[in-house]
Formats: sequence, structure tokens, C-alpha cells
Amino acid sequence: MKLFSKQIIGNKTLFKFLSFVYSKKIINKRTTRYLKFYFFNIIKTFRDFKTYKYEITHYFYLCNILVLKKFEDGEFIYYYLFNRLIKKISIEKYLKKRFFRCIGDNYDYAYILNANSGEIYLFLTYLLDALIKKDNAKKPILIATKKYHVDLIKMICPEIPYILTSRFYTNIKKEHFEINNTKFQVIFTNKHFDSVENLIINEPLGTAHYFEEMQKTLNINPKGLFKKPTKNIIEAQESLLKKVKSIGLDLNNFVIIIPEANSCRLLKNEFWRNLIVNLKKQGYDIFINIALDKFSLDDVEYKTCYLTYAEMFSLACYSKKIYSLRSGLTECLLDANVPMEVYYTPFRKFIAPKRIHSGFTILKIPNVNKSLIEEKIIDDISICNNTCL
Repeated sequence: MKLFSKQIIGNKTLFKFLSFVYSKKIINKRTTRYLKFYFFNIIKTFRDFKTYKYEITHYFYLCNILVLKKFEDGEFIYYYLFNRLIKKISIEKYLKKRFFRCIGDNYDYAYILNANSGEIYLFLTYLLDALIKKDNAKKPILIATKKYHVDLIKMICPEIPYILTSRFYTNIKKEHFEINNTKFQVIFTNKHFDSVENLIINEPLGTAHYFEEMQKTLNINPKGLFKKPTKNIIEAQESLLKKVKSIGLDLNNFVIIIPEANSCRLLKNEFWRNLIVNLKKQGYDIFINIALDKFSLDDVEYKTCYLTYAEMFSLACYSKKIYSLRSGLTECLLDANVPMEVYYTPFRKFIAPKRIHSGFTILKIPNVNKSLIEEKIIDDISICNNTCL
């Protein structure tokens, strides 16, 4: 038995130490709740947030009595003790007080990367230069809020200064704000993502696309957009070769399978098992990029190891083909210029795959080699799991 394990049951994810559940994640259509338990449930903490909204509530229970609560609405943070309001602060003032020291007074524009890999790849590749020009920014800086943002910055625009801070607070309704002489812009706000999702759900098929909506949000003219190439990082290539050697992957004849996504529903293991069996018959070695320990195919042979985004891009450049569930990693590997087969499944639990394909097809991204890309819509829900990552 593993010391730590993860179990998915319907819309619930259980995190266990041995057989003891110490944390839960419950996802409904528009809300997510995180629960943690300490000292045999004497202490419990809950965190509720609404998808693409600004309402976040933190609860702290002691012996089933609500002691502390913190509520955020995108403008203010409210603190409660035994359900009595004891403090209220402006989120903008909170930012000014706590985070200005992250960049000092050395930059005129700061762009906060507040999105997952797909949007950030497109922003850095196509839109950043146009935005800097529109803003007439002389000394811009990028604020990365996730570690893989740094990989993407180094691969696409290493000339732009950046900092990494997971502490940077992005639950703010304002897209633009200013601290001293530095103008900040959030790339992108919850309002943007909510708008894009509603357009994809409600507008006629083929009329709403997420990359076009990114351009509209930033007020950037699509004409004359310049595509920055994705570059291999020497350090990533060197570390990749060491990892590949350790797992025995045949770099001369292998394919990549990417079975996981944060938003699209996962395909059942049987789907991937059948694909692997067919690829093995054709003589290919198999590399699977996985994060969850629940993905396990004991009766087929494949190779896997942890790779950074930069290492994953380097590996993709060696591959014969990529088979991928639609995710943000799909965009990040486009410049590898190898054949790619992309699967579109329902978005979470409430957007049909044909609408996901219409709103997120990579064939509408500029300067993509369409001859290398095959997109497949998975309408058969029986081969999908009930959850995403």
C-alpha cells in the first residue's frame, strides 16, 4: 500500500495517507470545494470558489465550530471571527502594500500571467510584442505565477525580464491597475474566461474562437501579428537526454501520448491501451506524458518520466507523431513540427465536444502547419471518464 494515494469517485477526488482521507476536492458545474482534515477531523478547513468568478471563501473549523472565515469578491477581502466581521481591506491596497517589492520601481509595465499553458503560449508567441508596442512600454516585465510560465518565457521571449512569484495575487476584478509608476495588466482576468466560455456555449458553431477573443480583450489588431518561434533550451535538451537514457526510450522511433487535460474529460484507459497496442504492432516505442498515478496500464509497455515544458518540447522534436487529448500542452508543442492527432472530449461536464472543437480548434491559430494536424471529436461518452485532471 502506498503512503500517499489519490482516488477519483465521480466528481470527488480523495487524497489519502494510507487509508485515511486527509483532503477532498469536489467539483460541480460551476463551483469547486477543497477540504482538508487535521488531527482526526478536530481541525477542518474548506475553500470554495466559483469558476471564472471572484467569490472565494475560506473556512476554518475547530471541533465542528466555525472559528474563522475569509471572503473575497474581487474588490475586497473580508475577515470574520465567529461569523462577525472584524476586518475589511481593499485588494488593490493589499497589492500595493505586499507586492510592490517584487519588482521595485524599475519597470513601466508589468504583465501578470494569469492563465494556463495554452493561453500563455499564444500570448507570448503572438500577442506580447503587439501589446508592448500598443502600450508604448519601454521597460516591461512579465510576472509568472506558475513555474511552467518560466519555461515558456525562456522558450519564446527570453529577452523580456521576468520574475516568478506564486504569491502574486490575481483574484482582482480590475484588468488594469497602477502601483506607483508601474502599470499592471492581468493576462487574463476571470471575466475574460467567463465571457469566452459563454460565447462558445451560446453562439453559433464556428463564430467564437478563444484566440480571437484574446485579441479582442487586449484590443490588438489581428492584421500583421508576428509569430515568435519556440526555441529549444540547451539546458533542457541536455537534461532530457539524461532522462531518456535512464528510461531506455528509443529516440529514433517513438511516439508521444498525452492522455491528460485540466478541462477536457479524460478518455478511459482502454482507449489508450488499444492505441498503444496498435502502435506497438507498427514497431514504435511509446512515451506517455502523465501526472496522475491513477493512469496505469500494466498489460502494455510504455516509457514515462517527469519532464518540464522545455524538456517536453525538446522530446517532441524527436518524435514521429503526437497523440494528445486537447490541452494547453497541445499549443506548446506546435512548433515541434511533427504530425499530431488531437482528441476533443466534453469540456468538464457541460460543454459538448463539437462546441469545444469549434471554440478551441488549433487549426484557427495563425501560421499552423495544418497538413500535420488531425483533429477528432469524441462524441461517444461511453469511452470518457466523468472527470478531468
